[in-house]
Amino acid sequence: MKVHNNYLDKSKTAKKWAQEGFLPKKGAVGVTMWSNQFCQRQFDYYEPDQVEPATPEAVKEYLRAAKKK
Repeated sequence: MKVHNNYLDKSKTAKKWAQEGFLPKKGAVGVTMWSNQFCQRQFDYYEPDQVEPATPEAVKEYLRAAKKK
């Protein structure tokens, strides 16, 4: 499995995209990668072409649901 590299990859987690006002498109499948070199946690990362602008209400709802997880 690949390790996410913040300096080379333009991909971000859905939460990071939401904080910037974007949400993954319907049917978008992220790539699962380790978050760092220690390989402790895995996250799904989305490329810029897999997200779309979202309304502030949709972003708030997404972040509220993610926080409950």
